[in-house]
Amino acid sequence: MIRAAAVLPLPPHAFTAVHTLLFVRARPLAAPLPRLWRYYKPAGLLTTHKDPEGRPTVFDSLPPSLPRVVSVGRLDMQTEGLLLLTDSGQFARMLELPDAKIERLYEVQLVTGSRGIDQQMLHEIEAGIVFADGTRLRKIDVRVVSQGERRATLTMRLREGKKREVRRIWEEHFGFRVRKLQRRAYGPFQIGLLDPGELKEVPPEEVRKMQAIARINLYRTKGDAQGKTNLPKHARRRKLGQEPATAQADQAEQGDGADEAWEHAGAGEREPPERRHAAAPAAN
Repeated sequence: MIRAAAVLPLPPHAFTAVHTLLFVRARPLAAPLPRLWRYYKPAGLLTTHKDPEGRPTVFDSLPPSLPRVVSVGRLDMQTEGLLLLTDSGQFARMLELPDAKIERLYEVQLVTGSRGIDQQMLHEIEAGIVFADGTRLRKIDVRVVSQGERRATLTMRLREGKKREVRRIWEEHFGFRVRKLQRRAYGPFQIGLLDPGELKEVPPEEVRKMQAIARINLYRTKGDAQGKTNLPKHARRRKLGQEPATAQADQAEQGDGADEAWEHAGAGEREPPERRHAAAPAAN
């Protein structure tokens, strides 16, 4: 049985501004599980809901039956590949944060001319490049797949999505031309056999696990920053106000980490209004 109740020392007119929470057996109901789609973004589309210049956008190309969605990060107009779409702005933001430690895998095809890629360039990228304007990048794992006389193909693994990061590395910093840039994966989600423009929903169980993993990483990072790295996970969550201190929570730590993190850390979370893409920079 579901009951809603509130006892607040407020005058009657103040209750119009109070949100009512639903409880089942004295525990708040969990927020609905977000939905997530894998989308192969073709080159030539902008990742925005509306372009003032009238250029084609990702959202113009989506099926009309799809609910309103936002993208997890953005890809610039000429970059193609995997773009995750979700109906939850909060979930999108969670997956974008560098502290969630979710890798993005890119394949880069370069026109190198007679110079070629040398080991010093790879070391510089792996150490963290600083651009002329002072922008500092985190460490990037880079591997040369193939290299000929005038062309090279590489893979790059990033954990953040600064604006045009990959293109800036190769074009602005090293002076090469990016012939093709494709995102191959975002965390565990891969482009697979999707064709350009194709859309496929991610199964709920995979969404739940991804949500739990991101939460665990964010809690761990925040706990480290507060000097609480020696606390067990459930204690760190209680310190951060995400979970009540209960014996049930202690017992849950002995189960599967990802699933238990969802069951306990996710309960009662409410979603803020969806963010707008106009404020988010395009990645790569």
